[in-house]
Amino acid sequence: MPCLIALVVLAVLSIFSLKYRILAKEAFECVFRRITLRPCQAGFDQKLKTGVSSWFLKKNERIGGFVFRRFEILSWIFVIVFSITTFYVGRGVYFYATYGSCAPQNPQNCVINQLIPAGATSSQAGFPPCEEYNATPKK
Repeated sequence: MPCLIALVVLAVLSIFSLKYRILAKEAFECVFRRITLRPCQAGFDQKLKTGVSSWFLKKNERIGGFVFRRFEILSWIFVIVFSITTFYVGRGVYFYATYGSCAPQNPQNCVINQLIPAGATSSQAGFPPCEEYNATPKK
C-alpha cells in the first residue's frame, strides 16, 4: 500500500511544485482504487516500486533486490508504522492542548514540560502560558 504514504508526502510537496501535484493526483487515484479493492490502473505503484528499488540498487545491490522482491510487504509495514505514529502524535497534541502536558498521568515525563526551567513559568521560558495540570480538561 505505498500509495497511501505517497499520497500524504506528495500532497505536502504538491503545494510547492507542479511535478509533485501530478504525482499526488496519481497517488490519490491509486489510493481510491485500492480502497475499493481494485488494482492501481495508472501503474503508479510500479513506478514507485521501480524508483525506490533503483535508488537502493545504486547503494547496494543486495538491498535493492530485497526491496524490489518484498516491496508490497515493506510498504504495508510502513503504512502500519505511519498510522501508529500519526495516532500517538495526535494523542499527544490533544493531551497538550487539553491538559497542558503531553503525558497527563506523569507530567514530569513530558519532553515539552522538561524544556521549561524549574521554577519558571511557561511564558518566561518562551512558551505560551498554560494552566497547571489537573484531571479535568479545559473548557
